[in-house]
Amino acid sequence: MNYLAALILLVSPLTAFAATAGTDGYLREIGFTDAQLSTPFATEGREAFAGLEGTGRVDDPAGDVVDRTGVTSEINEPWGDILWAELKKNDTAQAWDLTVSFADNIPAAPTKQVQLFFLADADGDKTNNALEGYRIGTDAEFSVLYSEKEGWHTNFKWFNNEAAFWAVNKETTATFSIEKNLISMQIPFAELASTLAPNWRVLAAVADGPKSQIDVAPGVGFPPPKDQTYPVPAPNASFPNSPSTWVAITILAIAGGFATNRILAKRRQT
Repeated sequence: MNYLAALILLVSPLTAFAATAGTDGYLREIGFTDAQLSTPFATEGREAFAGLEGTGRVDDPAGDVVDRTGVTSEINEPWGDILWAELKKNDTAQAWDLTVSFADNIPAAPTKQVQLFFLADADGDKTNNALEGYRIGTDAEFSVLYSEKEGWHTNFKWFNNEAAFWAVNKETTATFSIEKNLISMQIPFAELASTLAPNWRVLAAVADGPKSQIDVAPGVGFPPPKDQTYPVPAPNASFPNSPSTWVAITILAIAGGFATNRILAKRRQT
């Protein structure tokens, strides 16, 4: 499995822990132990990654980043630390508008590998979605990434349920823009139906050789391995008040260690 695909860039509003952005300082602040932050565990075999349904905004604490196995990251890049993500329907443009905010301005030419993933159930059919890992409960992966050859550009994968792998033989016409600490994507209704209340999550990844830094929203760090528990932030400690109900839904998903009926229960292969 290409774990660079596990890296996404997302952001949430600055909190009291903003000074630790790009580290696991927040996780230690809420009670994660050294053992929990130093014992690697595969992305699969964990409690389900949380997800969101429909439009709205989710806030994410600064400093809740880990590496691809869920332990302390050796990378310290606040511009890879999600602060918030918001999905809106744009009937004028006939598209979905996604905006992701980070804890620092995004470099025009990063010296590390960077990728932002928007994962969604694009057709509303839960029977053809991925069954585990950070893509659980989704069947489409829209991403924005950087390479020296192509600069910033988009990519797309779809989950081939029959063959059980993520295929790359389709293109996306999604567009994006980067302004200071924001990445904005626009996904056409032709690729993500306007009739859906999409199930989705975002993932930000930074890689430097074997080292990685990952942030996922919604969620605090990674979900725990199955049959284990992680510390849960106090209400509103990491998710500031929001005009929507998404914050409360997200906290419930994290506290339970798995998705509810409102939340998902949930690179190159050919």
